[in-house]
Amino acid sequence: RTLSLLNAIEAQSQSDFKEAFTNLLSSEHSLEDVVSVIVNQVIKTGGGAEEDACRESMAEALSEMLQDKPDAELMNLPETDLWWLMELFIVKVILRQVLFDIGQVFERDGIAPEDRVDKIDEIESFVRSVVSSQMQTVRSGRPCASQKDVCTIISRAIQFTFEVFGR
Repeated sequence: RTLSLLNAIEAQSQSDFKEAFTNLLSSEHSLEDVVSVIVNQVIKTGGGAEEDACRESMAEALSEMLQDKPDAELMNLPETDLWWLMELFIVKVILRQVLFDIGQVFERDGIAPEDRVDKIDEIESFVRSVVSSQMQTVRSGRPCASQKDVCTIISRAIQFTFEVFGR
């Protein structure tokens, strides 16, 4: 659904989202309001833990993008920004999964909190690098990524991360 919405934004073809977003822009709203409307369109409420994690990942990705590019027009994002938003979302999804699993190892092994923070920063940097590299490969000559591409990127990045950081 996330991939479909990002493609629809680019094509300006998802009318329910466009209407909600246009209404949002017609008055003063916070960054959190904007992110909330988008996330509610991407991932519907009422799901389980996986849907909640996706919602949080998309909210974090959008927030990061809008902090880096506060003047971004979300209904008119250039293709490069759509790819970047997708990349941010994928990174956030992967980090959630990896840190959940590795976090249990940190606790079990009694790793000091400051060492955990350093390791988490190292993991995040690694995941960003892996995802960026894979997105560049997928992006070559294509206007958008397929769901299969995204799933492959996620599974490979998780696998590589556990090979490097797992036990």
